[in-house]
Amino acid sequence: MKNVVIAVILWLFFAAIFFFILYGVIMWAMNDSKLAQDVRQIRLILEKRAELDGIDVITDELSDRPYEVLACPECGYGCSVDDIYCSSCKTKLQNEPQL
Repeated sequence: MKNVVIAVILWLFFAAIFFFILYGVIMWAMNDSKLAQDVRQIRLILEKRAELDGIDVITDELSDRPYEVLACPECGYGCSVDDIYCSSCKTKLQNEPQL
């Protein structure tokens, strides 16, 4: 019985090490890929363009992507440029959503 417990503990230990190494390899491959570098370059270009155009760029905490924000003329709440109504005061912001 004692040998079985030791075997299970060792198996769990080596499985944890295996998955830790696998995670590191996958993250390294994703971060150093040409696609990841291209995405970082595009993001920097878009952020600089938004800064030059005078647009506030906020990073969405969930998706880590920037989006444009406009202030509601009625309450001043930050709304997306695609919003038709202010999510705070329900004031109509524009006639049609931007595509």
